[in-house]
Amino acid sequence: MSYRIASVTLLVVAVAMCSSCGRTEPATEVPSSSGASNISDPETVKLDPSKDWKPCAAMPAEVAGNAIGVPANQMETHEFGRICIQERAGGSESTEAYAQLGAFNVFETAQRARARFEASTKDTSATEMDKINNEIRAKAKKQLGTEADPQIKQDAADQIMDALAGEVSYKSVDNVGDAAAMNVQSGQLHVLAGNVYFYLLAWSGPTIGDRSAPSTEAIEEARKKHLSANWDKQKKLQAELASGIIDHLRSQ
Repeated sequence: MSYRIASVTLLVVAVAMCSSCGRTEPATEVPSSSGASNISDPETVKLDPSKDWKPCAAMPAEVAGNAIGVPANQMETHEFGRICIQERAGGSESTEAYAQLGAFNVFETAQRARARFEASTKDTSATEMDKINNEIRAKAKKQLGTEADPQIKQDAADQIMDALAGEVSYKSVDNVGDAAAMNVQSGQLHVLAGNVYFYLLAWSGPTIGDRSAPSTEAIEEARKKHLSANWDKQKKLQAELASGIIDHLRSQ
């Protein structure tokens, strides 16, 4: 199991239970704040919500590889629920190349997709996040299984929720889909395109962090330092990947 896969599996439980970190979309449809998500526009993504869309079908190796500079035949594909990871096969101690797509959702209407996007990219204070984390910490513990040692389960649940701790804020990214915003703390790029919502996390370059002890805390600390030094580069790479995914979805 690669370092990338190991780190993602620590957070899969949290993603499944907290896809928008406690913020819910309105029960009724809301009007779009712009004309960008007009579903009659032939350039807008309009997928059939009745189909079982798989995230790796939305981001195949060819699309991911074009963005991160790796030939499709040198990529490894991994899928966990609504999360897809495409990464360079073989691994390296000094460099890495990967693309992760998560929370891939196809909605009945573009308005509902926009509501989900806006709920998921809402700035949240540290106090609010603490409240959300406390509410789902017990659920995370339960999801980790019933046969594990209780203390191990508690420690794992704490690790998962600590990774989501602190304030959450976003910066808008122009010229990507109908709307896009990048999480300042994690680097994830959240994307709205027609009736589809998803987030991305991708990088191609020097290895992020120390691979000798891939704890959640170490992963997050390394990511913070990386983002501080490489914000513009990662934003550009992820925007290019998002555009590639959107072009691919338009052809479906």
